[in-house]
Amino acid sequence: MKNIYINQCRKLWDKSYPYLLTTILFLTMHSIAWGQCAALGSGTCTAATDVTGTATWSDYYCVGSDITVSGSLTISSGSVLEFNGFHTITVTSTGSLSIDNTDIYGKAAMWDEIKVEGGGSLILTNNRIQDGTRTVYAENGASESLLYISGNVFCNNETGIYIDSYSGNLSAQIINNDFYAPLLKKSPAQMGDYGIFVNNVNATGGGTALTIGTGTPYSFSTSNNFYLLGVGIRTHRSDVYISNNTFDNIKVSSNMPTGENIFSGKAIVGTSTGADISTLIIGSSASVSANNIITNCITGILARNNVNVNIGFNIIDGASDYSMETGIDVENSTGQQSISKNIISDFSTFGINTHNQINSTLRITFNTIYYNTAPLTGEAPFGIVSDDIGFGDVLLTVANNTITNMKTGIFVRNYNEALVESNIVNFIQPETAGKGYGIRMESCTKATVKLNSSVGTCGISSCTGDLLPYYFEDCTDAEITANYSGNGDFYSMIFTGNVMETNLTCNEMHSSIRGVGLLGISGPVPPPIGNISGSISYIEKAISEAADNSWYGSGTIRVYAVGATTDASTVRWRYQTIPVVYDLSGTFIDDDGTGAMPPLGLISTSTGDCYSPYRLSDDSLEIFINKYTGYAEFYNDAEVAINDGGYYYHAWLFWNEALHFIESDLDLTGAVADYYNAIAATNIPTLFQIQALISSTNYSEALVLNTSITPSNVVEEKWQLVNDLYLQNIDSFGTLIMTDEMEDQLWEIALLNTYDNGPAVYAAQAMLKVILDPEDEEVEKIHAGELFDKVIMYPNPTEKYIMFKGDFDMDIPALISISDISGKEIIRTSNVSLNMPFILSPLSGGIYFIKVEQKDSIIYQGKLFILNSGL
Repeated sequence: MKNIYINQCRKLWDKSYPYLLTTILFLTMHSIAWGQCAALGSGTCTAATDVTGTATWSDYYCVGSDITVSGSLTISSGSVLEFNGFHTITVTSTGSLSIDNTDIYGKAAMWDEIKVEGGGSLILTNNRIQDGTRTVYAENGASESLLYISGNVFCNNETGIYIDSYSGNLSAQIINNDFYAPLLKKSPAQMGDYGIFVNNVNATGGGTALTIGTGTPYSFSTSNNFYLLGVGIRTHRSDVYISNNTFDNIKVSSNMPTGENIFSGKAIVGTSTGADISTLIIGSSASVSANNIITNCITGILARNNVNVNIGFNIIDGASDYSMETGIDVENSTGQQSISKNIISDFSTFGINTHNQINSTLRITFNTIYYNTAPLTGEAPFGIVSDDIGFGDVLLTVANNTITNMKTGIFVRNYNEALVESNIVNFIQPETAGKGYGIRMESCTKATVKLNSSVGTCGISSCTGDLLPYYFEDCTDAEITANYSGNGDFYSMIFTGNVMETNLTCNEMHSSIRGVGLLGISGPVPPPIGNISGSISYIEKAISEAADNSWYGSGTIRVYAVGATTDASTVRWRYQTIPVVYDLSGTFIDDDGTGAMPPLGLISTSTGDCYSPYRLSDDSLEIFINKYTGYAEFYNDAEVAINDGGYYYHAWLFWNEALHFIESDLDLTGAVADYYNAIAATNIPTLFQIQALISSTNYSEALVLNTSITPSNVVEEKWQLVNDLYLQNIDSFGTLIMTDEMEDQLWEIALLNTYDNGPAVYAAQAMLKVILDPEDEEVEKIHAGELFDKVIMYPNPTEKYIMFKGDFDMDIPALISISDISGKEIIRTSNVSLNMPFILSPLSGGIYFIKVEQKDSIIYQGKLFILNSGL
């Protein structure tokens, strides 16, 4: 049954293919013989001098001072070029330098650079180049610095190639080179910073200005290889295409330049500023083989601050120790963005993480994300996370992804009209703490979730309510259609918070005790309208009608379960309350309360057996007025307070739609018009205008508007405060600068009840980049990637100390145990006060396991990442 249904969603490819392809490519990649560093010269060297005409050097040359090449210089095969100090070779705008099969190095210390001015030319082929600070520096400018760099070994350089400012499309070729720098010629010992750095290189007329690699797909031979560096490729304010490269063992470096330490340990990093939009293409969206291979990095790919990304057909693997935290991380970016057809495996936190997108279309499609083995206790990987700070102008699509062995498959928060479609999610709950989620949606207005398969696995002896194939919180006016769920433990689907106007159709639920759970449903709504007898029962039509949803339970408990605080009489589903204008007649739902509905047989492929239960007429204004009349009448009641989150959620849903009719010169009437006028007289329009300004990066105007508000209730106070914290702490690059005081303020809001305190709660959670795990009627505080019941350890990664927040007694001394990755206990300290920082000075940089106990009970355990001193 399950396989039949999934194949209707989309054609499945052989599931073993990504694993087989990954294995073959890794074996091939690790067969690369990393080139030997430069061999030292012998005998007497010839002093290098300026070149103004045409010259050829061969044999052994020493650079004892800065020299200039304004003519044509060839250094022939078999030569040696030795730098005796911090010196530079400058190729002027009229000069050309060609070096082949030569050993280039610093005799006793680092040398400076080979600088190529705009108009100058540099050809490097088959050389061994080491000890450079900015080894090849293409200055560019009004004219291009001409580069052809192929077949070289860049060994132990601080930066291998640095390409600077240019407006236009560069003809530079950088192919078939090796970059690695485990040990620079410096004291104390340091690792190299960058393989390639591209700064302020912009395409004209769209597209990219520079290609790094061959520009063709991987074919069992690579173009450039990056190994043992702080960062493989770094781009800033630049339009770059990166294809057919390998990255391995990109580690945290202790000597990154000022302001760059946050990017260490990442294979590819692309950034821009608040004023510029850059394009970064990594791989391809039209190839059938891998474009780049990334292994053993802290982060595979990071794009931040107005970078328009297209990331396709890459393999990103964290290896068996899960030292990789995140496969792909895209933050504060904009434009037409695509993350597609990548294979991402074995990471500790996120496969794909997108955060706070700006005025963009974001598509996350056809990716394969998995663990090779099931996660263990303390490991809580997320397959895909897309988390926005507010309701911006972002069109999000998460579709056709295959996700295996994640604790949470897909998490989406703070989006309007998100589409989550045709994903196959196999998730697992590996521990007693927290919950496992297949697809989890929070604060997603008008979301469409359809044609997905979500199946859970209990990785411990017993899961009691901890496997949730589908979870929806505060998702109003959503369409949940034709989804398959399996092994949902207690529930196949849970709806909590404000889910008014959300509709379920054609869903198939297997092997759960209950089909659908309504837990803590909030928000007053009008009584049901239409031919309904009694309150809600099953989300299913009478047997004589086509089934809207079918449930094949593991027990006989009712398909429809209601939480203790939910008043079922206040809940309505759209097809239960359809008035005449929706042009639908017939029987609505079965309401006899006798237990589970009989199975209806195999799912049918014919549309007649399962169709949308509402068909809208063309009179959109009439539908709109009918839809909101009940809400309007309720909120127009003088006895109803308008200071809770429910009012704001309804107002947001209503306000966006109402503006369409007002702008079209259509008149609202009756209670709906009164409702509109009542909202117009409040701060709500201004608050949502501020959200729109933030989404479009108009921070100064947003700050002025936010300051002008006089809050009238708790919801507005919290909302204004979160806006202010965000707007006052954005730097010139569009990056949020988090202070300790700000973090404490945000935590106070993030842990509040969303219904009573409104949208600020979700915004605070997004700014903290945390995901909170509900416990039916309670909320647990949880940090993404380091989940535990009610305690969070921060900062992590850290440099000098850690602290703890959460639901525990600060006055009770704690026992802290820290072990290395082999399991050997390094620190065991009792009588620790958890309201003070715990100093980590005895520990060097690396990955550790930490356990915290109070009164013989474990209150926290997880991974601890310690950065090298000086970061």
